Amino acid sequence: MLVLLDDWIEDLGHLTEAQFVAACTEHRRNNKFFPCVKDILDAHAAVVDREPKLRLLALSGSTELTDEQVKRNRQGCRKILEIIARSSRHKRVPAA
Repeated sequence: MLVLLDDWIEDLGHLTEAQFVAACTEHRRNNKFFPCVKDILDAHAAVVDREPKLRLLALSGSTELTDEQVKRNRQGCRKILEIIARSSRHKRVPAA
């Protein structure tokens, strides 16, 4: 699983830790299989669609993430995926 870590960080690094956890929870509640990146992105979209829509005024300035925020997001994803990889709940059970 750690082999895919860089791919997951690249594809999901824009999500905050809370968004990532909410998407994983959404996927887990509605599916029996381990998700791929697209599944997490789809689950995130479903969570966002259910959130109340707020009318926001456009803010002046950049809406781009800073390099520091991107770095923190990637570190957060890495920590979450490392925890999942170490979790005994997700280890393969030998066939009987």
